[in-house]
Amino acid sequence: MRGDGRVYQRGGLWWIRYYVRGKQVSEPGGFDGRGAPKEETARKKLKARLRAIYGDRYVSPKTEKMTVDDVLDAYVDHLKLKTAK
Repeated sequence: MRGDGRVYQRGGLWWIRYYVRGKQVSEPGGFDGRGAPKEETARKKLKARLRAIYGDRYVSPKTEKMTVDDVLDAYVDHLKLKTAK
């Protein structure tokens, strides 16, 4: 359906592109089990992302990659702000 993102190939890699709250997001589409880029895998990943967006369960690729240290730092910052009042 128009407006639901797209799958495209750039170089030897398949990419997906979609919109979340008016902002464009691009990310690698994925690989098959042997590490080779594959269009079908990218289409499945795009479909999963769109389901998450429409179901209000979307987590951005940047947030997905957060480490425990990042989360703990954010929590400490939150506690500092909370007690600063």
